[in-house]
This record gives sequence, structure tokens and C-alpha cells, in this order.
Amino acid sequence: MKEPRADATSVDPTLLVDSTQGEIATVEAAEEVLVLAFCAHDARGPDIATLPQAGLAIGRGCVAFTGGALLDPRLSRAHLAIQWRGDELILRDVGSRNGTWLNGAPVTDEVPLLLGGVVRAGNCLFVRARRLAGRPAVAADPEIVGSSGVMLELRRSIASVAPHA
Repeated sequence: MKEPRADATSVDPTLLVDSTQGEIATVEAAEEVLVLAFCAHDARGPDIATLPQAGLAIGRGCVAFTGGALLDPRLSRAHLAIQWRGDELILRDVGSRNGTWLNGAPVTDEVPLLLGGVVRAGNCLFVRARRLAGRPAVAADPEIVGSSGVMLELRRSIASVAPHA
């Protein structure tokens, strides 16, 4: 049996790394983050919020992201909550007007939010990921934004699991 290769083909695809380093760093110093991948009513590029042990409440006006408050009018003021339960992250809609979707399915109860999970709330798409501690925010990382073939595939993947109603 072949040994797994120790290159980019065997790396966790949800791990965000600083491409300016030219190598993939170890995972030991990774922190859990929620990436704001897209928001139709916000001119900023991708943004990031850490997922603290106390959990995270997302809604219109939420200031957990580095770029400031979320301004999407389709987000309820209190839209969704993400909470740690042991080592697992749990996602739940908190009575939003327009609903919350995880990987293309409506969230009607508490559900696990796994690495790479795509959440749609209002006109915003969020992705659970890991970031190496001390690395720059997503907006500063050229591998996360752009029009490369990888980014086009990422956009197609997000569209397939988080269609807009």
C-alpha cells in the first residue's frame, strides 16, 4: 500500500494559510474561524471572525468580523447562533425571518457545523475554517480572493450547496 503524500494533496482544504510563506505550516497553532465569504450588501472582500468558546451570535449589525458590522437587510438582528458543545460546533437559527441554510439544506433544529460547512443567512455566505494563529486576516491573503481556477471552483461549490432562494 502506498504511503500518503506529504504535499498539498493531503492537506486539510479548510485550513487557511499565508501564501506569502510559500509552504504549508503545521496545524498545531490553528484557531477555528468563521469566514464571511460573500455578502451582497457589503463592499468588503472576504472577512473573518474567530469562534470563541462562548460562541458567536450572527445578525444584522454583528460586529464580530474584522471589517465591522454586517449590513445585510435580509439578516435578522438576531439571525443564528454558533455554540461549542464539547469539541463540536453547533449551528441553530434563532427565529430569523428569512431562515438559515447549511450546505443547501434549511436549518430547522440544532445541527453540527463541520469544517468546510457553508452557511447562508440573508445574502451572506459563511464558511467554517481553521486559520493558523498569528496569520493575517483572509482579506490580506491572495489565495482566498481572486479569479484563479481554484477560486472559480470554490464559487461553483458554494453556489451548489447554498443556492439563493
